[in-house]
Amino acid sequence: MEEKTPRVIEDSDVLPVVLLRHSVNTHQFVGRQDKLSDIAEYFDREEFHRDELPIYSICGIGGVGKTELALQYAKLHAHKYQAMLWAGAESIESLRQDFTKISMALGLAGARIDRDPDHNLALVHQWFRCTDKSWLLVLDNVEKYKDVQPYIPFDCRGSVIITTRYTAQAQLCRRKLTVLAPLSDSEAADLFIGLLGRPDDDYRSPTDVSHPSQTVDALPAAERSAVHYLLQEMGGLVLGIHQIVALIRFQDLRDNIAKFAERYRRQPHRLLSRSEGIEGHTLATLWEVAFTSIREKKNAWVVLGILSFLQPDEIPTAILSPGDNSILTGELLFSVDVLKAIGLVERKKDKLSLHRLVQTAFLFSLTPDEQQRLFDYASTLVEHAFPKMKNGGQMYGDWKACSDNYQHVRSLALLYSRLKAAKCPLVASEAFSSLMMSCAWHLFERGTQREALEIVDIAIDACLDKQGLVYAHLLNSAMMSYFKLNDMANARRVLDESRAIREKLLHCDDQELASTYGNLGTLALGEGKLDEGYGYLQRTLDIRLRHPEMGAMQGVAYVSMGRILFLKGEYDAAAEKYELCERLFLENGGPDGFLMVG
Repeated sequence: MEEKTPRVIEDSDVLPVVLLRHSVNTHQFVGRQDKLSDIAEYFDREEFHRDELPIYSICGIGGVGKTELALQYAKLHAHKYQAMLWAGAESIESLRQDFTKISMALGLAGARIDRDPDHNLALVHQWFRCTDKSWLLVLDNVEKYKDVQPYIPFDCRGSVIITTRYTAQAQLCRRKLTVLAPLSDSEAADLFIGLLGRPDDDYRSPTDVSHPSQTVDALPAAERSAVHYLLQEMGGLVLGIHQIVALIRFQDLRDNIAKFAERYRRQPHRLLSRSEGIEGHTLATLWEVAFTSIREKKNAWVVLGILSFLQPDEIPTAILSPGDNSILTGELLFSVDVLKAIGLVERKKDKLSLHRLVQTAFLFSLTPDEQQRLFDYASTLVEHAFPKMKNGGQMYGDWKACSDNYQHVRSLALLYSRLKAAKCPLVASEAFSSLMMSCAWHLFERGTQREALEIVDIAIDACLDKQGLVYAHLLNSAMMSYFKLNDMANARRVLDESRAIREKLLHCDDQELASTYGNLGTLALGEGKLDEGYGYLQRTLDIRLRHPEMGAMQGVAYVSMGRILFLKGEYDAAAEKYELCERLFLENGGPDGFLMVG
């Protein structure tokens, strides 16, 4: 059925909408005036109102300030736009999640957190096409242009900013591109002095509050020499200057920068050599100094380790406060202030964020034992926050909580895989396996089968007990996704293996076995083996009839049996099964209830 065009939102509804990533760094923004003017002039060109969507790509190495430039433009030109929107573009799933947030923020009719992400994307694109309001869309941290291309509304009037480390990816867009260079010496010095002079927890511009000496040149000779040395070490990178000043302030050495510089100079210049993007990075020594400074702050070190395994943007503080001391002892949230003071973490209300380079540098500064310990902590906390799949039951009522935490589950899974590839293998804990099991099932329900298989393949590889029930459930989840992708051979392979384990370990009345037989019936139906499929579904129904609380799932069996009878031409018998299904659904869900059936 064709989607209805969403209503055009009036100013009196939800506009203006500002959905931008928070960054403390934009409050101390210096320089880049030529780039800001270039962006503004590009978007103001008249031909874009007639011919094509203007897209401005900002490229540059990690830590140079790409995101801050995009945010500063949005801040300075907010009066031009009725909607300023933001999406993380490092992965397809982050794009899906953020476009769902955009659809909700715009108040689009039919947008829901638990809807198919492609449906929400279509609503947003329809709004872009239909609205007469001006809008800005920022696609931050693009890794692959082919992944972000479907999210760019090319046939619309608006403004789009892309940030990426990869010039080659930005060139594929065939629009305006600029490569962001590090700050000049004078800009770096202005930023350093502005940050150094601001009062604690004050985030005004450096023009509002500055070091008593106002400029680097006004400092005493020893201090001036120390600042020049440190700025040379930072290479004009915005991220590095923020963090070096935060360390000076944390060590209470604002009045003795020379002492800090001498400590920094003595730091062994070891390179974090196990990760692309970190080896030889300008800020490698800075990070070693920062990480060393928090080792004595045990909880702060643990918190940074946990955050380094998660998706770096908008981490809920609730993850660090599970309310169950048996999960993880220690007041972890109190340690966030230490990390914030050192410049490693940002906090806005109940959300935390940190730079991806900081995450990677910290992870690869750890010993294998430390990586394992922190991976286990992170897995336990995310597993506690993520809704649980129980007895093959449905998770539709928990989709919002699943969506809120999914990016962190995926981050854990991908890091497990990457560390293994980097010859730093981790051992999967019970919490990690349980988390992957629930997440894979949620992704299957959402219809994102390839993402579900990505997660379940990692989990199957990680599962230590290849004869256990968790492994059997992961195989069952893989079967469901293979089936939806019409890969019958792999669906049959993993389901037969899952069945063998469950029949060996479970009582013949167990609900997991009922699900297994139901899946075998569905698979046989897909293969055209109608009688075999009906027999398996009858076994499923026999088990569920002995469990009155499973009325809705009895209905699922009846509707599948009715489908087979209909295909066999036994229409009256099929109608009886459908009537039984309808009665059970009404009894268990009410007239407004629903049950999703594949």
